Amino acid sequence: MAPFHFQPNQMNNIKHFLIKYGVIIGCVFFIVLIKIPHLNLPYSWDEAWSYVPAVIKMAENGPSILPASIGIHDTKGHPLLFYFIISGWIKLFTTQIWWVRIMPLLISIILLVAIYFILIKQTSKPVANTSTILFTVQSLFLAQATLILPEVLLTLFLFVSIHYFLLNRWSLFALFSTLMVLTKETGLVFVMGFGLFYLVENRHKISTKQFWIPILFLSIPVLIYVLHLILTYKAHGTFFFNDHLNYLTLEKGKLFRVLKSSTGILFTRYGRNTISAVAILSLFIIMIRKEKINKSKILLLFITQIILLTIFTLVNFYTYRYMLPAFPLFITLSMILFHQALYRTKFLYFSLIVVIVLLPLYYSLTKNGKTDIDLGYATYLPVHKEMVEFCEKENWDDKIFAAEFNMVLALRDPFTGYHSKKQGFKLQNIPSIENADIIVLDSTGEWDKLPENQINKFKLIKRFENKNHWGEIYLRIPES
Repeated sequence: MAPFHFQPNQMNNIKHFLIKYGVIIGCVFFIVLIKIPHLNLPYSWDEAWSYVPAVIKMAENGPSILPASIGIHDTKGHPLLFYFIISGWIKLFTTQIWWVRIMPLLISIILLVAIYFILIKQTSKPVANTSTILFTVQSLFLAQATLILPEVLLTLFLFVSIHYFLLNRWSLFALFSTLMVLTKETGLVFVMGFGLFYLVENRHKISTKQFWIPILFLSIPVLIYVLHLILTYKAHGTFFFNDHLNYLTLEKGKLFRVLKSSTGILFTRYGRNTISAVAILSLFIIMIRKEKINKSKILLLFITQIILLTIFTLVNFYTYRYMLPAFPLFITLSMILFHQALYRTKFLYFSLIVVIVLLPLYYSLTKNGKTDIDLGYATYLPVHKEMVEFCEKENWDDKIFAAEFNMVLALRDPFTGYHSKKQGFKLQNIPSIENADIIVLDSTGEWDKLPENQINKFKLIKRFENKNHWGEIYLRIPES
């Protein structure tokens, strides 16, 4: 049989395809390469405490977006679209962790593809290329890409909603913004941002019929969310999960801390200070040239949404991942300014691209933090798994353990993926250790050592280490 050879026209087609789509293909390949080793990692933090238990229960009851389908304490009162999607995936396939994690990975890939093609249509190919690459290498996105948490899906629906909002495709905007609202309450904040932006931009048309037609479509996601609240009240006797209402505060100290944290995680941490610096430099150059800023409507819309999300985080319960939807907005607006200011000076333009991509990538690949906002979770979860396996081998089923949050979930709940048995251990939360037979400390908790008054009551049985993460198991010394 003669060997197969590509014909010249076939080679040209492949070359043309790679030139045209090489960036997005490379980004998808990169995230798959990074995340495949993480597919089988156990659950932790909010995955193990909140989302996965609710998803499993919904799969057992039957996937649904109706509040009556599952208890409000299971979902913490959140809208149920994300739970519906993941529970449906589980129902169709299996609860094996690696298989469950494929669904958020698919959502993450779809998000990258959406960002790339939407930005080609809304801005330019250079802006789409740099923005997609930059978003792909961000630590928060890389961490969240296979986690059973709703922020990636929320970001996807936000970006698609932005696209149809800018195109004035109101029916499609209403569809995707409704999906956004049904994913998480934060979606309602973004709908308010769209509404505010539309009112300001079209205030001179307020007396015309054309002004009010988009308002009707802008109202649809709000009305759907109100319907969700009514159904929640009918099913559970309350509109909101009351424990979450207790997090709402205007206390000045808390507002300042959250403002510092939310702006830091978006604009300066994990190498993102280089993106901010390039954006400021680019804006300065444009102003010196006295040029009109390109794509000003997109920039103003993105800035509006970033500001509203930041304000919402101030008064609401806050954790780092809540800022993820702002990442592609901040990156894109920075790249629009950067492209306008420096694209003509090719050497400086491409040199700065290398810097603003490699520095966040370096932090993403080397930072080993204590939470799920960077890839450090892939370092400490194996430590936790080793610790649980050790406890199982010791047959400590009748012992009472004391541990902090992550190790409580790991030791107590078999579904989290740490156990070889179907039975968990008996747990109490540190600092309650009076009745504990065994104390488990780990690097994701607040305690880095035993209290002075407990040192003589416990002995260290085993220490586990992986890079900068560790775990220690202490056994109570029998009283003589």
